[in-house]
Amino acid sequence: MDPTITCDYSQFQTMVDKIRTLETRNAEIERQLSLAPITSENESAVVARLCISGIRAALPIVQFSVANLDFRSIRGWPHAELAALARCVQEMPGVTAIELEWANRTVRDAAEMAKLDGWRRSGRQQELASLPLDAPIPEPPMAMESGLPGPGNGAGQAASEAGPEEMPPGLVDALQALSGGSKPASSS
Repeated sequence: MDPTITCDYSQFQTMVDKIRTLETRNAEIERQLSLAPITSENESAVVARLCISGIRAALPIVQFSVANLDFRSIRGWPHAELAALARCVQEMPGVTAIELEWANRTVRDAAEMAKLDGWRRSGRQQELASLPLDAPIPEPPMAMESGLPGPGNGAGQAASEAGPEEMPPGLVDALQALSGGSKPASSS
């Protein structure tokens, strides 16, 4: 048996009026969309599509590099650029769940790379030798003690905390244009 809802006729009429208003508005929006030219694209949408295609084409190469070149054993990993690429993927419209999971993990890995780089710059990386390979890397002593910019001392942002303003110039605007003018939602 279906549940019964009791309400005043005026409340019922208000709901019916709201439904009609929304249906009318929806029909108008659909009409406007059907009249919009499909073949002409503005320049920033084309640029955004090209950027997204380029990022998607580069992802397998980057994933292969990250998987096969362990940052703990190879100096000079471009961790800031890797984090910037991952943030671009996080902000892309139409990002898949797999791409988003990769981007989130890569931002965290880039922060670990930045910490390891800090340890190497301090000349005290041998202190990390006692850590298990899968253990998180502690904040580098240079950042903790010196007041120099680096992860963990408040004088700079860690790679994982950098915002979209640090993405390549123009990419944020292109992504916004592609997604209809608003910043694409990301789940970080």
